[in-house]
Amino acid sequence: MKRTVFLALLFVSLSSAAATFPPLEEVARRFAGTYRFTSTRSFIRPGLARKPDGWHILHIVPMYYPQVEKDELFWSVEKNDYLPLEYPEGPGPEHDEMLDMLLNENTQATADLHKYFGYDGWARDIVKEQLPDSARLSAKELSPLGSACLFYAREFVLERQGMFSSGGAKDAEGLSSGERLAQFNKYMKAGLSMMRRFRRQAADSLHLMPELMFGSFVMNYQLMCDLLRQAETANALLKERLFTPFERAYGANLLSTCDSGAILFVKASEDMHIARYLQAAEKFREDVRIVCIDLLDEPKYVQRLILGEKNDPLRTIITPLVYEDKAADLLEWVPAAEPAPAPEVPDFLRRSFGSQTEFGNARYGTFSDTVLKLTLDLRALPPALFAGYDRTRFDSVLTLDIGSANLVHSQLLFIDLLAANFSSRPIYMAPGMNSYLFMARDYLWIEGLALRFTPERHRKSQKLFEMFNRAKTDIAYDKMQRFRWEGNASDILGYREIVKTYKLFGLSVARQLNEEGKKEKGIKLLDKITSAYPSHPSYCENLDSYIATTYYWAGYSSKANAVAKLYLQAATRDMAVLLKQIEIPYLREEYNFCRSRLMDIRNASRTYGELQITQQAENLLIKYPIK
Repeated sequence: MKRTVFLALLFVSLSSAAATFPPLEEVARRFAGTYRFTSTRSFIRPGLARKPDGWHILHIVPMYYPQVEKDELFWSVEKNDYLPLEYPEGPGPEHDEMLDMLLNENTQATADLHKYFGYDGWARDIVKEQLPDSARLSAKELSPLGSACLFYAREFVLERQGMFSSGGAKDAEGLSSGERLAQFNKYMKAGLSMMRRFRRQAADSLHLMPELMFGSFVMNYQLMCDLLRQAETANALLKERLFTPFERAYGANLLSTCDSGAILFVKASEDMHIARYLQAAEKFREDVRIVCIDLLDEPKYVQRLILGEKNDPLRTIITPLVYEDKAADLLEWVPAAEPAPAPEVPDFLRRSFGSQTEFGNARYGTFSDTVLKLTLDLRALPPALFAGYDRTRFDSVLTLDIGSANLVHSQLLFIDLLAANFSSRPIYMAPGMNSYLFMARDYLWIEGLALRFTPERHRKSQKLFEMFNRAKTDIAYDKMQRFRWEGNASDILGYREIVKTYKLFGLSVARQLNEEGKKEKGIKLLDKITSAYPSHPSYCENLDSYIATTYYWAGYSSKANAVAKLYLQAATRDMAVLLKQIEIPYLREEYNFCRSRLMDIRNASRTYGELQITQQAENLLIKYPIK
């Protein structure tokens, strides 16, 4: 499964909505099976929201910040029943596609987490309803309430607006800056109290990851205090020991992957929280500049923590034109009253904008269908910056199509930071960032636990499977040899996403080492990964099947068999579950992908005469046909 990232904080919880609400899957199937979704515009997509009065069907305009064009009550709490809607009778040919939209992974994870979700005001509604009676909440209910407190508090002090952000901004209208700051602190302290209780009560619950959840909340709070210049509170939050040794080792390995003075782009996830904690509290690798891609549309974050860093400000080209701080008040950000004369289009965006006026409008946040193209001049790169890379494969100019999504400030700033710093600082993408710069995949190389953005393109013969990236094997291997490989059985079960990251990056390097004829190094690295994070009977997934086949093709059948047996046990369990939900498109895709991995296990084991494994895989393939 893909990593699910929630803006600013990832909370994993098993909490469910009140029993009076029908489950998400039932609502989605009822709508998709009864109606055909129609709208005034072809690009409108369906969505779901769970509100205090019931389930709502949404018409969503899929911009960078999605907007709701239409909102209809579909299941009513008051009537305890579904309501008729004016749509053509279904199901139609688009049934599977619509079900996939309604039951995507992010929606399902959010529905499992929060009682209400999917609309502006969800955090406010949860806080107002649950905070007064929070003393009665269980451990698994405290984490979602703490999350809602954080989102609600943020809206009193941040300018960014967007669908599903929360309803706090509406409450903040008419309040002075001091009153808004007081509301922010009130609800952040309430959230911190909830998370302390959660940490204490869930201490023995591996699947709830109490230390990671608590540490992530505290570092969110600390970041907000940094933005608001509440230094005393920010420093006090860092005095508490946060995160487990396993988590801190992961953050240290991520930062250690980066060369000196690097920029590390991260999502608002555990990567950012752990790395920031190590820098702020333990003074570890402070030379690496962490930039959160999810916060680049928040002016205070850009002005104070990126451009305003006194010791090491990042270079920019157009950002001063995009973010203009005219405010005296700490909590206000006011753009220029009148747009300045349209500036000249910078060289690295000349293929994106046809005129100065078009660029001038874009820098003030005008939505458009402009296809952003990043153009970098590679002729004057310092020789030492890309040591270990093949300079004969550098083009004189590198041009990338960033995409045609509606243009917003954060996209411009991201491109600006790439263009302004590419020739002077190493640039890395943390795990999870690959999809954000997918169009540059041919220029991204694994160097440890992060991807380095370089001017060297992969050779066509170097293509791996979709899920794997190419590596600079010598560089990556040396860095991984210096990793802190910490973890135990509890960590493997409780921190599956982090373990998956280790396996994915390590396996990518090991497979490529084998391809390059460096089998001894490849197997040594694979042994290190499987020793530190062995496959577990209750948790074994598709990456483990790649480990097994890599061992097979390298001629290490006994090691392959040990992993393959566990994978076959897990596949027996998982495919039975997936088959029951085969109508959901992304689960059907998961089912067929799992089946393809069984075929690889069968073929590899047959080649090396491991007939018992071959027969077990064959039996599963017969039992679970392709769908």
